Amino acid sequence: MNKIYMDDAYSNFDHVYEYGFKDTEKMIRENSDHYFSHSAWDFYGKIWFENGKFHEIVMRYHNVVDEIENEKLDDLIEEVNEKWGYR
Repeated sequence: MNKIYMDDAYSNFDHVYEYGFKDTEKMIRENSDHYFSHSAWDFYGKIWFENGKFHEIVMRYHNVVDEIENEKLDDLIEEVNEKWGYR
């Protein structure tokens, strides 16, 4: 992935979108040559928008463990948290 880091998108620490949901979603859509972070205790995610979908690469201990895509940002975040978040 040859994208440049832009900003934080979502943090599992307080379960909020860094700029509110609508503004965060808009930033990701409008900056498809960048990625945004999804910070969590058990993983780190890189989110970007491409081909009409939101994508997230999930990493644990500096290794890619999954890539998930969804048409909706909030569904993507929920799916990644359910699969890789703290249980």
